[in-house]
This record gives sequence, C-alpha cells and structure tokens, in this order.
Amino acid sequence: CASAADCMEGHECVNGVCVSTSCSIEPVYFDFNENSIRLDQEEVVARNAACLKERLGTYVVEGHCDERGSDEYNLALSQRRAAAIVRAYQQHGLTKAMLSTLGFGEEKPICVDADDSCWQQNRRVETLPR
Repeated sequence: CASAADCMEGHECVNGVCVSTSCSIEPVYFDFNENSIRLDQEEVVARNAACLKERLGTYVVEGHCDERGSDEYNLALSQRRAAAIVRAYQQHGLTKAMLSTLGFGEEKPICVDADDSCWQQNRRVETLPR
C-alpha cells in the first residue's frame, strides 16, 4: 500500500503494509536490572501477540533501558529484554520469521528526568512494524 486509501476498511497503511486498526501494540515494561517479564505485563504481551497475529507482517522488537549502568551493560540488557519478548510471542504462536530484535540500551529514552517514575518508562520493549 502507499496510503490508507489502498487498504480495506478498518486498516491503515504502515510501512507499505495494510494493518488492522482494531488493536494496538503496547510497550512492555521491566523492573530495574531485569529481563524477565513481570507478572503484571504478561497480559500486555498476550494482547500484543493477538494483535500481531491479526495484523500479520514483520516486526522489530526493540529493547530499551534507563540511564543507570554502563553503555555496554545496558546494550546487552536491552537485547536480552527484546529476546524475552520474542520468546513470549513465539509461545503465543507467532513465528520467528515475523520478528527481529534490536537493543538500544539507554539511547532512546522516553523520559529524561532522573527519578524512579521516569526510569520505569525507559525500561521497556516496543514492537514496531518493520
């Protein structure tokens, strides 16, 4: 597709692919220094997986960290977080061919304040159309 006009009703054109607008992909948040999926985030992962199945296409799963820790450590942690989400998506029936991972470490913060509520927002994985 080149524009929303090329897609059927209830879909939009994202990166040249018609995707459903009936669902949305949410960020998945992590605890400090962790790459295991929090219990309160498992439902987010399940909803995301269902949405990805509905939309089809290919996606990049991007891991992020807060600013604490060395650049090298945060890069590795962000990659482990992205890989954990891909494994969870696969457990929900998505194929590896639909997904790739990318770790950004602390390079793409959502919030730049130096406090717990801000750091929590930056400890996330986002799933985006490729």
